[in-house]
Amino acid sequence: MSNLMLSKHYPIDSKKKFTGLYHQGVFGNASPTWGTYDEFISSSYGGLVHVRNKVAGGQTFYNLLRFEDISKACRSLGKEGYYISAMAPHTGHGTVQGEVCRSERHLDLTLTTGKLPMHEALLTDYTAILHGLHAESALQRWMDVNSYEWVQYLFDAYPDHVIEFSCFDRYWGTVPRRNTVIWEVRSY
Repeated sequence: MSNLMLSKHYPIDSKKKFTGLYHQGVFGNASPTWGTYDEFISSSYGGLVHVRNKVAGGQTFYNLLRFEDISKACRSLGKEGYYISAMAPHTGHGTVQGEVCRSERHLDLTLTTGKLPMHEALLTDYTAILHGLHAESALQRWMDVNSYEWVQYLFDAYPDHVIEFSCFDRYWGTVPRRNTVIWEVRSY
């Protein structure tokens, strides 16, 4: 964990600031990610990807496989407006995903069991809103110990921020022995 514990970058008040830190690995376990189409092509990665927008609320393109579709999505967002990430195994291995933050009730957690990318799942599948110890218990139930401890670190490093995450029934992502991917840490 020590190699990931970098100095605080508080507050993360824009998507641009977030994406810069995300590419540095500041937030821990993430989806494999490439900053440009050329980096992606050089990686020889052959699985499904999503092209993510660097603008809050901007369009994201999910489940892309063909190079021409990936290239087209990247061009539509502009040279500096995107990054590419491997699609997480939501369909086959997803358990829960959501957003959590500290509050006057200890924690506020929005949670879904949807097997889609998070923003789609929160809109279309069952969503629970949990507070306090119920939220804490849910995190402990679904996250492995390493992931749970990392989220506690993120709460301390980035107070008053929302943490977006997805949990899986197996380890997945860029950091070994983690079943939880951190998608965003934000105060915007």
